[in-house]
Amino acid sequence: MSNFILKRNRLLHTAGFVFLLVGMSVLARGKPLDFTEMHTLDIPPGNSIGDMAFGSDSTLWIAAGGGIAKSEDFGETWTVFRHDMTENFPRGSASALQVNGDTVWVATVFDSSVTEGDLSTGGGLGRSFDAGSTWTFIPQPVDTTSYVDTMYVAYGDTSVLLSPPTTTPILNVTYDLAFEDSIVWITSWGGGIRKSTDYGATWQRIPTPMDNMDYLSPDNVPAGYSIKLRTDRSGAEVENQKGFSVTLDGDDVWVGTSGGVNHSTDGGVTWRRYHYGNSGVSGNWILALRKQTTANNEYLWASTGQTFYQGEISGISVYDYDTGQWRTAKAVRFANNFAVSPTTDAVYAATDDGVFKTTDFGYSWESFGTIYDAETGEPVYGASGSRGMLYAISALVSPSPGGERIWIGTTDGLAYTDNEYEWHVLRSFSPTSHIKEANFYAYPNPFSPSRHNQLEGDGYVRFQFDMMAPGTVTLQVYDFAMEKVANVAINESKSEGYISISWNGKNLLGDIVVNGVYFCKIQINEYGRKRTHWTKLLVID
Repeated sequence: MSNFILKRNRLLHTAGFVFLLVGMSVLARGKPLDFTEMHTLDIPPGNSIGDMAFGSDSTLWIAAGGGIAKSEDFGETWTVFRHDMTENFPRGSASALQVNGDTVWVATVFDSSVTEGDLSTGGGLGRSFDAGSTWTFIPQPVDTTSYVDTMYVAYGDTSVLLSPPTTTPILNVTYDLAFEDSIVWITSWGGGIRKSTDYGATWQRIPTPMDNMDYLSPDNVPAGYSIKLRTDRSGAEVENQKGFSVTLDGDDVWVGTSGGVNHSTDGGVTWRRYHYGNSGVSGNWILALRKQTTANNEYLWASTGQTFYQGEISGISVYDYDTGQWRTAKAVRFANNFAVSPTTDAVYAATDDGVFKTTDFGYSWESFGTIYDAETGEPVYGASGSRGMLYAISALVSPSPGGERIWIGTTDGLAYTDNEYEWHVLRSFSPTSHIKEANFYAYPNPFSPSRHNQLEGDGYVRFQFDMMAPGTVTLQVYDFAMEKVANVAINESKSEGYISISWNGKNLLGDIVVNGVYFCKIQINEYGRKRTHWTKLLVID
């Protein structure tokens, strides 16, 4: 495995960045909650909502806060499941989540410190048949626990070479999973594509076409074929063995890799591979898949990201089952997830560029723009990273008390709307009224104006406090010499409750402040009396 770790792979850094944001960014985006005495919360457990699903009895599930959480009252309260507080729950942040009724499957990821540095590690799988009341832990699937150069795996009525086998959970992270009853599929970048027919008790490695192939079946396995996750001495590329996404509908299976999207109609025995060179997909990195069934047709929606080939672009591609053809539906920076309305056939795409909707199967799109909370007026901010801006991570359409509700998971909280123009944002924070919490604090802290809470070119830090009654607030920022730097709020009227105020890190002249420690003072007038609190903020850009 050490040679594989050291081998330069062109998707390693981008793949790792997905998990940095989706799985662990709650630690950077906001002040983390103390879960040691809390299993049920009245706010989400984290602000980066990596995945969502809807279960039985109107139960909403989200991946956030270093685990997962469920709400049985449309987001009013949350029950949290994490490795450090839930028996048999896998270690790490959730990297994949799927729910069907009361059955829940989750995969996790954490960092391991090895000689080569901190590397993403598969934390294994968790399975619950009773909506989270009890869990079964399944270790991260590997081919063998002892190192060997090669082995053979069954494929139809023949067998194929596996070279080399995966022997460790390091870099063997499950990006996506799909299940129906006892059948479970997982796609793991360093662990390949796997299928279980016995609820995860045993796993089978699934062969897919190599990068120079468009078809694969047990009857046409070419000489020299092998399942491999690294380039061999011949220089043959193996991107189509590295799984990122999967969707399952009986024997109709789609698997997305960094070498295209693969379709099987017989449960994963024979495959047809679609890629930029032979179809209408915009790019070969398939980050997300979503099947849509309408009254007259079926469609497959795919996030088709740019990889290495000239002419590729990142976008949304759609497959029409009637015509058997792909087309590029929209150019967009990384579509992270899709949601489908079962009543209107509308499709919603959660992307790095925001949230988009189509009602004509991708021929035209509507942008929702920046989401603002209808009650507070606060925007939902984006996050800046190595692949650019990241805004919307996940999307879900669910029933609601009034009909249908659209949920959008972002890097800055969970947003929902019942009418597509009035949004409500659920955000995680440590309540300042809690006996163990400060009366006034800033987050993220340290704060980077060029990376954190991005909106229209500016970055923002939040100041959190609570109002015991309606009143006014003055908030000012001072440097280390106690010279005033910024007037964030002057006698602003605020209502009773938990309040946050944002600052863009700019001084009185409109320039970004220099790196350093700043002292932040808030004066709260309520009940005809004034109270003053201070907090420190570290700015590092």
